[in-house]
Amino acid sequence: RVLGMASLVGNRFDFNILAELEPLAQHQTAAALWIALKEGFIQPLDPSYKYINDSKVNPVFHFFHDSVQQAAQLSLTEDEKLELHLRIGRILREQEKTIGGESRIFEIVAHLNAARSLLEEESEIRELGALNYWAAKKAKRSSAFTLALEYFRKALSCLGKNAWKKNPALAHELHVQSAA
Repeated sequence: RVLGMASLVGNRFDFNILAELEPLAQHQTAAALWIALKEGFIQPLDPSYKYINDSKVNPVFHFFHDSVQQAAQLSLTEDEKLELHLRIGRILREQEKTIGGESRIFEIVAHLNAARSLLEEESEIRELGALNYWAAKKAKRSSAFTLALEYFRKALSCLGKNAWKKNPALAHELHVQSAA
């Protein structure tokens, strides 16, 4: 289960995010990671993994191979994947708010876009639209125009059918940016 959750976080994942996702005690999550380390399924990216039970460290790991990550994902149902994407996206979004940046914006929108069907609160859907807009602007600045267009379109879809009535300035900006 722990590796399945880690596989959805990405090829790289840190202990703290798994500890937040898993309702088990932290020491059980750490024990599961130790087993995965011994079996060679994952590898540490820094030496802090040796102190995994110390709450002051946040070791980072990665999957030994893409096929290991893919196999771990197979252990989850589609409903579990959606729910985990939503939880991961929310955790990353809160972490990003804490540090006040946009360094993980692409990860955040990838998870929240994957779980879009689970979002019910209009405020959270609007926030997802804003996040997609920021991701689009960042992708465009990096000359990733195809990706930027995808994010602009997702931002538009979050505005809904009445976009021109609800927020005409933003609807205009998104249409202009999508065409540019």
